Amino acid sequence: MSDKYFDATRLQIIITHVHKYGYDDFIVRIMMNPAKMSFTKLIDKEQEEEYLPSEDTFFLADYLSNSRPGGKMALDVGSGSGYITKMLWDAFDIVIGTDINFNVLKNQSPAYCTENLICCNGSDAVSAKFDLIVCNPPYLATDTIVYAATDGGQGGLIVPSRILNSVCHNVRHGGRFVFISTTLSDYNGLMRHALDVGFADAHIISRKKLFFEELLLIECVMG
Repeated sequence: MSDKYFDATRLQIIITHVHKYGYDDFIVRIMMNPAKMSFTKLIDKEQEEEYLPSEDTFFLADYLSNSRPGGKMALDVGSGSGYITKMLWDAFDIVIGTDINFNVLKNQSPAYCTENLICCNGSDAVSAKFDLIVCNPPYLATDTIVYAATDGGQGGLIVPSRILNSVCHNVRHGGRFVFISTTLSDYNGLMRHALDVGFADAHIISRKKLFFEELLLIECVMG
């Protein structure tokens, strides 16, 4: 592929770097769900712009920096700015990033831009198993979902639960899914849901106190 971005059956898909590790057929395997790839219908102009790393991004980044995870394969769900994906890129053999917003993936800052990016909901278009999956989901408790980047729906449960439903199929035995929540949302409900979809354990591994809330880092381990 000569271009980082290409069209496939009118859906915008991003995936490159197929020869770096000699995994020519790996790309075919991880993209076995083409019907689940998507092109985001943008809600407003905000979603057309580049995501910038924020407080919660750095919270997750600090954990990754301090824990120094490593392994063969990692997945960043909701790649956004690419900041976290870039960190994983330096620690794992193969790193995939997904995001529901094609324009955000396409306009990632050159400082954080990586390859092997796919536009889809959660990890719906990915069939591979990963040692580590991370996610900074839309976790704010909102009556309705208007802003895809921040609104988590009722109790902050709706969107993160959908992501849990998606990624549970992509975590290898003994692998981990690490994601951010907040004390302003029903984080206990999310941990219960993680157990319901097949994770053996779900617990808080880090907290960051802000002015009016605590950010929480939750780890789910696949049994």
